[in-house]
Amino acid sequence: MEPDVQEFLGKRDIREEPDALVQEMNNFLEEDIHTGIRDERDRQIAKWGEQAHPDGTGGEYYASMQYLAKETVDRGSPTWADILQEEVWEALSEIEPGKLRVELIQVAAVCVAWIKDLNTRNIDKQEQEEV
Repeated sequence: MEPDVQEFLGKRDIREEPDALVQEMNNFLEEDIHTGIRDERDRQIAKWGEQAHPDGTGGEYYASMQYLAKETVDRGSPTWADILQEEVWEALSEIEPGKLRVELIQVAAVCVAWIKDLNTRNIDKQEQEEV
């Protein structure tokens, strides 16, 4: 799903209040991402129904993977995959529900940022629909 930037801009004069326009454009692009996420959740619920599972988090394995992922990111020039892995391992290392929720929101935020970056690369619409 690629946002229609031309439709968004319409007849706006981009020279007037450029900072406000940039913020509005960011909001528009993020709404497109959130729409995609809501659509996917609807498909998941239709297929599996509402679900409740144990967290399955905590333990030495997740903690060691978190450490390795953090080292990779801290070395500099991380990829999106490196950043996402670090956040995922942090989440999987957490056993306290409140902290786990915070970590999972961070995972989701990295995914949204990565999708926004992909959107700026003008990914072929057909390529997206094949998934």
